[in-house]
Amino acid sequence: MDKPMRIISASVFAFSFTTAVINLTSGLRVYSLSGSPALLSLTTLAYNLFYTLTSYYYGKIAYKRLSISELILASFIIIGVSSISMALLENPYAVIAMNAVFGSGAALGSPTLTAALVNHLMKDNVAVTRYNILVSLGTIFGYLTASFLGFLPSSIILILNGSILLFFAPFSLTLPSKFKVKMPEKVALAPMLSHLVGRMRTLPAEIIHWEKLISFGEVGKEMRKMMRAKMSRASTLTLLGTIVLFTAINIFFTPMPAYLRMLGYSDKDIYAFYLLSNFTTLLLYDFTKKAVGDWEQTWRVLITSVSFRPFLFLLPLTTRIFSPSIVFGTLYVSIGATWAGISASLPVISMMHSTPEKKGESVSKMNAMTSLGAIIGSFIASILSIYGILYTSLLASATVAAALYIYRKASQSPVD
Repeated sequence: MDKPMRIISASVFAFSFTTAVINLTSGLRVYSLSGSPALLSLTTLAYNLFYTLTSYYYGKIAYKRLSISELILASFIIIGVSSISMALLENPYAVIAMNAVFGSGAALGSPTLTAALVNHLMKDNVAVTRYNILVSLGTIFGYLTASFLGFLPSSIILILNGSILLFFAPFSLTLPSKFKVKMPEKVALAPMLSHLVGRMRTLPAEIIHWEKLISFGEVGKEMRKMMRAKMSRASTLTLLGTIVLFTAINIFFTPMPAYLRMLGYSDKDIYAFYLLSNFTTLLLYDFTKKAVGDWEQTWRVLITSVSFRPFLFLLPLTTRIFSPSIVFGTLYVSIGATWAGISASLPVISMMHSTPEKKGESVSKMNAMTSLGAIIGSFIASILSIYGILYTSLLASATVAAALYIYRKASQSPVD
């Protein structure tokens, strides 16, 4: 492995290691300061909103203005400074504001680091595979380390992770000259957006070559077509199901760290639950990916995975009958298993609706729907969390059941 490859690989690992932990710890920090599940949910809403906005404007920020090296440097500095600031600030609203800044920094880093690997390896599929492996390992080791250090205050965890990225930031300036040329248009891949509740995999640019990470405009066109035609189009129903699915997921998981704290779990335990979920996804991803095949097989994987979610979202209501450790251990393992199926099948279904030259556009529209669902879900959670886990579980279960119904309709609709 040559020096540039070592620097890029270490940067991707450090990026995924730290952002996974910061994403969870920032909410725990706000809850420690305020004792409010609503403010913890607002923290995630701020992250989702600014991650989405920055992703939407990524092309205008990056193309022909900054180099890969400069974008990595900017991303790491923004994340590092915002993480340390969240640790030092004592006002929960100030921490929420800095978490929004963190979201922008994370949105800059993900596509840029992918582009750096592609630029160096010159093979999209090899680079993206390497990127996904590094991100998965970084996320798991991040949660593993945090679970061992969970006895420390959340402020110390934030300082440690912010310092890691600030340490790695200057290494981007040592990359060869080809990484210091202003980024031309249409070189960024279209990665799936990162979520606290699971991460969609990045796909090769040779499959989804497209200049926009997120395309709300194309989604609007899709909806208007369906209204004019007065018919159920498979592609539009799939997009609608996706926004409802991610709304449900974020309704349920956005306030979950606060609920776990209320049940007496320590930060160490909470990190361990998220480690358990991500590790299960990693173990089962290749298995579920092999089950993805033609139209019917791929829909079967998605619908089967989603069909478990209405019941899983009701599991927290059984803590008066069963041990909470058994309930939440089962919940997070099952969530990891079903996420493997969702993340393996949903991008494939989105691309099946398109001609080869339009696959990138399809993924861009799906990114818009996952982002919009995350924003709507975390907004609803910030209100609903005031009333406790009962209403959160019931609404999340009902919403994901609606997503399942829409997906079933989409699977039976004509392919357009």
